[in-house]
Amino acid sequence: ITTFIALFMLDACLFNSNMRCGIIAHKLADAKKIFRDKIRYAYENLPQDLKASIKLVKDDAQELIFSNNSGIYVGTSMRSGTLQMLHISEYAWTCTHAPLKASEIKAGAMETIHDKGMIFIESTFEGPMGDFPDMCKEAELIRSMGRELGPLDYKIHFFNWMQKESNVTDPRFVDISPEMNVYFGKLEDIYSNVISPDQRAWYVAKKKILKHLMFKEHPSTLEEASIAAVEGSYYAHEIAQMREEGRICSVRHLPDYPVHTVCDLGIGGHMPWIFFQKVGLEVHIINCFSLADKSDIRGGAVFYREMLDNRKEKYHYHYAKYFAPFDIKKGEIGTGEAIYETFKKNGIEFEILEQEHYVLDGIERMTNLFPKLWIDAELCQDLIIAWSSYHREWIEKLQSYSLIPHPDKSSHYADAGRYLSKVIEDGLYEMGGMTKQKWKLLKAQYA
Repeated sequence: ITTFIALFMLDACLFNSNMRCGIIAHKLADAKKIFRDKIRYAYENLPQDLKASIKLVKDDAQELIFSNNSGIYVGTSMRSGTLQMLHISEYAWTCTHAPLKASEIKAGAMETIHDKGMIFIESTFEGPMGDFPDMCKEAELIRSMGRELGPLDYKIHFFNWMQKESNVTDPRFVDISPEMNVYFGKLEDIYSNVISPDQRAWYVAKKKILKHLMFKEHPSTLEEASIAAVEGSYYAHEIAQMREEGRICSVRHLPDYPVHTVCDLGIGGHMPWIFFQKVGLEVHIINCFSLADKSDIRGGAVFYREMLDNRKEKYHYHYAKYFAPFDIKKGEIGTGEAIYETFKKNGIEFEILEQEHYVLDGIERMTNLFPKLWIDAELCQDLIIAWSSYHREWIEKLQSYSLIPHPDKSSHYADAGRYLSKVIEDGLYEMGGMTKQKWKLLKAQYA
């Protein structure tokens, strides 16, 4: 895709005067590589008579200007001037790992495009959160409705792995399970195409190598691409394993088991809540709630009391324990009263968890909890998206990931998940009227 767009821009500049084209990549080194290998290489290999008629008047590592006053620029952002064409490469990566730069691209570079200009936004997905997935959802909705595109609408182009003819291998050397053949059958129904044995073998062999990265690198559908792992993700492998084992599904409330909640203290009263039941060795996450995308609402004790009551009435929950982190003891701005006390006055008495000093310890504990988790796919979509998007901080100067989490809205549900893992590890929950701690005491007493 990148090669085609680069050559399309070069062609437009060579045969049209006063054209301005820009290419933005997620990293400067990648931008320069596109410029060197796609644009300059193509120009240098043009026939001599064509180069003689359209000469270079400026040539450096990031810019070519031709004698007809057309030019191509590359960089990581672009604000000044008016462009007729703009190509943004790996935009999803920028949105996820460099959100300030993504905002600059959207508010700056995209606004430089001429009224009759073109914008090409090309990327693999970096999880389900961010501007790029939102653009794709909107474009796909327009396509599915059959509505005519307006001048400011995006047209979506999705390329699945089956469209590449070289994605084949000898099936004699690959074992294809019945489950994978069912999967391929569903794809044949979706696309009304036959997937050959050679294609099936290639996909299975690649999946064995790439594992949870398969949806990102070789998606079969747009839906698969949208749930692809984020680069630097903490839980990508674990969530992919849950999907493969069918543990992200319909997980219904079991009336004979109590419902517990665990929450995190977010900014501005935005407390993400996780509703769970301990069923044997399994942990069933049956619901969740967050105000993260509702900036017009400020949550408080009364608001959350009503939220809990509404879910109790709708789903017939029997609440047992409410868990909250150590900092719920801190005073509220304005009143000075501890948040814990404010909630207690409104009928929510929290079990306060011990303070945890190292986030990475909690992340490791959460990773170990994943094999026990079952999550309701319908009621917990926001939670699944947040956990899928939770990733390490990108350090631009070092061109590498740090160990600490990137602070975005996925962090709140991720923190609540760490507290959940603490509750499970310490046995603070109830299963049928008795906590794990009480059971251990009784067992020790009569052993």
